[in-house]
Amino acid sequence: MINSDTIIFTLSSSALYFHFNRDRLSFEVKYMAEEKTKAPKHRSPNYPFISLEDAVMRLRQLNETGRGHYVQIGTARDIWDYKRNAGDRTAAALKAYGLIEVQGEGEKRELRPTEDGIKILEGHSQSADLLKKAALCPDIHKDVWDKYNGNFPADAVMREYLRWEKKFNPDNVDKFIEQFRTTIAFANLTESDKSDSKGDSDQGVSPSSGGRNMHEQQVEQSPPPPGISSPRVNMAGFEPVNFATSDVLTFNLSRTGKAQVSFNGQVTQEAIKKLIALLDLSVDTYPTEDELKQPRRAMWHNKDHDQPVTVTGEISEKDGERLYSIAESGTGIPEDELEFEEGN
Repeated sequence: MINSDTIIFTLSSSALYFHFNRDRLSFEVKYMAEEKTKAPKHRSPNYPFISLEDAVMRLRQLNETGRGHYVQIGTARDIWDYKRNAGDRTAAALKAYGLIEVQGEGEKRELRPTEDGIKILEGHSQSADLLKKAALCPDIHKDVWDKYNGNFPADAVMREYLRWEKKFNPDNVDKFIEQFRTTIAFANLTESDKSDSKGDSDQGVSPSSGGRNMHEQQVEQSPPPPGISSPRVNMAGFEPVNFATSDVLTFNLSRTGKAQVSFNGQVTQEAIKKLIALLDLSVDTYPTEDELKQPRRAMWHNKDHDQPVTVTGEISEKDGERLYSIAESGTGIPEDELEFEEGN
């Protein structure tokens, strides 16, 4: 590009300017590097870091120390034995569920249980309803519940909905689905429970028949839909709940993986064999160990800069976070600092 005063040479992503001032008879050379625009990280919609079941446990720990009073965020992290990142995300999850209120900002934040949270801990007569309300308090939980009316499809169908309609990062979808299903099961939400679409109900979920309240409904609730189970709740402050025709079996499949099998109604040996056959048909939809061990390319968003890295494997979980090993460093990298390349 040439005009009467300036000649510009483009050098790849940079430019070299030659400027001649006719009035002052001066000559100026200027090198300007083009600023690289950093691609924004694909962030998923806000969703709780932990399930409602874990959130209630963390709330109990917080209340045992604070006794209903405000607790500094630093103290809360110590109570939960979490470092800053995991502790802050746990506090955000409790707030999302409506279990705590927060005042202040940054390191001056203080947390204390809400009235609903205290009622849940103390096994109040409304605690069952309040657990349902808490489960659907996060916006993304309510959206998914309303999408399927409590009758959830297979993970593959939910994964597609979350990925394309809710704009989830592909690396976070499976984690969210596991947390969501666990939360719905813990709250004992069933198809007969309807979320309050207007958001102006004190209970967050409304009875589905005749305007009766949920306390009257509980003895008539239908069994949960397939894939959503009713866990046995037996924590201090709760009366044990006994489901004669419901059971949940948990198996550790590896150091970092586990499976939960939910049974509802009468289960026979023939039904077990059918389940085994169905699982066998689904085996090829999951990766092999060798496939998981293959290096994956990712961007590491550390505190100093963004660095392309090669993720070589999964190390363990620490302070509630999954850690990965990378070829460029011997340090374990938290999952939330890694952005995996699409299709990788």
